[in-house]
Amino acid sequence: DLLIYLRSTVPNLVNNIQKRGREYETSIRLDYLNRLKSTFNEESNEFNRACINIANDLEWQTENEPSCPNFYNDCIGLWKKALNYLLSQKKVSDDLTISLVSYSQLAQRYQKISDLYIKQKSLKNALKYSLKALDSHKKNYDERIPPKWDFKDGELIPLSKDSKELFYTKSGRERMTIIGYGLCFLNYARCLSMQKKYKEAIEMIDKASSYYYI
Repeated sequence: DLLIYLRSTVPNLVNNIQKRGREYETSIRLDYLNRLKSTFNEESNEFNRACINIANDLEWQTENEPSCPNFYNDCIGLWKKALNYLLSQKKVSDDLTISLVSYSQLAQRYQKISDLYIKQKSLKNALKYSLKALDSHKKNYDERIPPKWDFKDGELIPLSKDSKELFYTKSGRERMTIIGYGLCFLNYARCLSMQKKYKEAIEMIDKASSYYYI
């Protein structure tokens, strides 16, 4: 899918339509133009989904097409737009005391940006977003502890010895609220290793392994 977004004010759009004088455009109503603007602006869910789709496609092109330039910076910019959309929705949900966005969703986006910074070898930024992801996971556990787990003193503790109970839902799907937490520690370890802080990196890898099912 391709989305081409040309930003303009509604008065400017009306002025351009009048200048062109095209018969098929004369029936376009003002309320329709206003709806288009509200639907596809940067604060809309449609724009948010488009950012994610384009970022994923650019990342794939960068990694799989030898003749393709490095689009990681563009991907980071698009994912930050998608993150800002969720942050704005989180603020609205907090103000209205309704659940629109979870901290788990925020953690996933922070983590994705961290992944891209690691690919760019921008360790400072990768660490920054890994820590933001970890913090969001912990806030999520403060609000809702996953079944078969406990959360005490900032640590996620298993309450079962059955790995399938811990890491999979009853329908058989992976519990990304747990696995994603482990991935954050793994990213943290990768950053530490790239800085040659091997002892700290090993500690983080050991911690990450507690949140995987092998």
